Amino acid sequence: MKHPSYSGELTGLTWDHTRGYVPLVAAAQRFGELHPGMTITCIALGGNAIHYRRARG
Repeated sequence: MKHPSYSGELTGLTWDHTRGYVPLVAAAQRFGELHPGMTITCIALGGNAIHYRRARG
């Protein structure tokens, strides 16, 4: 199946645990294969950073 051509950047954000980070990286790699013009960054935050952002945001 042919996919449309995209270009741009995506950022994936998850918590710093294998249950969050590994699936995010796998999905990003597959999406990158299907859409070679995209740049994908995966970020894992420790528990304190996530709680801090929730409390402030």
